[in-house]
Amino acid sequence: MHEKSVPSPLMNTTSSKVMFSMSEVKRHNTADSAWIIVHDHVYDCTKFLKDHPGGPESILINAGSDCTKEFDAIHSNKAKELLQDFRIGQLITIVGIEEEETPFLQAARNGIVEMVVKIRSAIPSVIHNSNSRKENVVLVAVKHRQPHVVEALKRELKDEVWNNLIQAVDDDDNTVLHLAAQTLVGNKPWHVAGTALQMMWDIKWYQYIKSLVPQRCYFRSNRGSKTAWEIFETSHESLVENGSEWLKETSHACSVVAALVAGVSFATASQVPGGTNDKGKPELEGQPAFHAFAIASLIGLCFSVTGLIMFLSILTSRKEAKDFRRALPLKLLLGLSSLFASIVAMFVSFCSGHFFIISRKYETFLFSFYAATSIPVAIYALGQFPLYFDLLITIITKVPWASNKGNNF
Repeated sequence: MHEKSVPSPLMNTTSSKVMFSMSEVKRHNTADSAWIIVHDHVYDCTKFLKDHPGGPESILINAGSDCTKEFDAIHSNKAKELLQDFRIGQLITIVGIEEEETPFLQAARNGIVEMVVKIRSAIPSVIHNSNSRKENVVLVAVKHRQPHVVEALKRELKDEVWNNLIQAVDDDDNTVLHLAAQTLVGNKPWHVAGTALQMMWDIKWYQYIKSLVPQRCYFRSNRGSKTAWEIFETSHESLVENGSEWLKETSHACSVVAALVAGVSFATASQVPGGTNDKGKPELEGQPAFHAFAIASLIGLCFSVTGLIMFLSILTSRKEAKDFRRALPLKLLLGLSSLFASIVAMFVSFCSGHFFIISRKYETFLFSFYAATSIPVAIYALGQFPLYFDLLITIITKVPWASNKGNNF
């Protein structure tokens, strides 16, 4: 039986406005009751169906849904004013809470793994719960970037149940891969610093979900005739642009430092402390400090050149979305590691070469001075450690870490 055009609204006691839930609006999608949503306002267009210039079909095709974009695209200001005569209330929009979402789905959305497992154990049928957008527990967990929930469900559910859930679609025909491709609006999905790392984690999440679904899902289109990868590229355009700009600035600054270290290391490596004898052999050969100087000079030169090449390769790369999965993180990690190693080697070669110049009676002072000289290197290393750690995790892990670090499950 279809709904008649008789509103049964909820009342907002704080503003005395008539409020309707999305699930209620969806039930009014026939000629007997045709409601639409425009800019979060609800309109009952049932009585206007026969008078609509475009015919009743143009209203009925959007009945029970939000047609803000379609309405604004083709209607004049006069039509927009006329629409106000059919306004019956406002849509309930609570950020972060889905319509008719059960505690089971809320736990999945927030990444509370223990609650998801316990509720399912107590009530097995809860696994088939879905919200107003027809999103089941797996779709909700994927949409809100909760890998631990996905892993727990995959581990505990039978293959048949898991396959049914992972291959389900929402009311827009979005598969789980389509939801993984979307950006998470209003929240920061991953607790990492910088847009480049954000992009790296997003594409890692997409690749992880892609490994869980059948190949036919790769090419399946949603109601908007878009595949999952097309949605990923479209929704991540700004993130790719901002991440590329950050990589460009970082690589440019680091390449300048690497070039300076390479120049110093080359000049140092070409010098022989104490000179050579008549046979061309170093006069100080065999002394520990001389060996330290020779090895450190070589290491400094090799690593500084390696770091410079890595940073230049980042600057000249295309920086497409797929490059953020492994190529760019690996180059940046190698570049930073090489730069740090070359700086350390440069200081070691300086200290060991300088050791031959000063008299032995100043050894205590020299060691203190050398230790003080290493402090800037230590500060640099500590400052870069969070970035270095995130890059390392991005490369070596298959499953992204949970977006909510408060949930230690």
